[in-house]
Amino acid sequence: MSCNLCLSQEAKSVWEFSDNFRMMKCKNCGFLYLFPQPKEATAKALYTEDYYLNLGVQYLKNDSKEIIDKKIEPIEKLLLKDIGYPEKNNNRLLEIGCASGLYLKAAQRLGWDVYGVEVSEFASKFARENLSLNVKTGKFEESDFPDEPFDFIVMIMLLEHLEDPKQVLTKINRLLKPGGKVFINTPNKHCLESIIFGKKWHEIFFPYHLCIFSPSTIRLLAKITGFEIEGLSTYRHLSNFINQTSDTKFSTTANKLMVNNDEYREFRKVFKVPYKFVTRIIDEKLLLGEQLKVALRKC
Repeated sequence: MSCNLCLSQEAKSVWEFSDNFRMMKCKNCGFLYLFPQPKEATAKALYTEDYYLNLGVQYLKNDSKEIIDKKIEPIEKLLLKDIGYPEKNNNRLLEIGCASGLYLKAAQRLGWDVYGVEVSEFASKFARENLSLNVKTGKFEESDFPDEPFDFIVMIMLLEHLEDPKQVLTKINRLLKPGGKVFINTPNKHCLESIIFGKKWHEIFFPYHLCIFSPSTIRLLAKITGFEIEGLSTYRHLSNFINQTSDTKFSTTANKLMVNNDEYREFRKVFKVPYKFVTRIIDEKLLLGEQLKVALRKC
């Protein structure tokens, strides 16, 4: 199997999983990808209701309208920070891999004309029936959309799930207006957590994560699919770092803090300022944060 980005067939095995699956690293560009790729039927079977419930991805069973509204409010604030209000009425926004639709609903409330596509039948049905959103069920690569192009396309924690990210970004380019933008969040292989935890880094999430990007490979992907990078940064969550300490001596202290909410809040309060100072250097200057945040503009 050749590298999806540079087409080189020279790669080395980095991590091994069950059933002879391996995470390969391209010797030419450094792109990480799973080999062999799961069969399509296997991939579709992964994103069941249990996937969304067990991982707490945007949805909890039997949520009331009031609880859903409370979940949407902080998403609106993040969305405003990342992409802002639409520049004019009826600016069109598409989210690929929209899950249960909370991000789309937040964008709709802010004035965007929103559309979504989601491979999970369970999640997309929830978005249509509970949030009254225009969400298609299926793979983006196989989906048709109206002829009118989009102003903005969003992929939140999706790129790492794709079999062929180059094909997806190429199609996205065709669907965007001239100067249209793409906003991407995806795990960053070039991060402190990956260095510390290795294969136990929680973003090495077999068999769901099929590829992992770094700042250099995301730049390469943008270039070969006709985009210029408008913004590239990294960030992390303190809780993610603590949650990965289950096999370390620090785990006992971390678990105690997580059990007592009051103690955990005090812990966060004490370490908030030094934590932000240190991570600002690590994440912003060195791009070693756990998540990549990327804004692309169609050339």
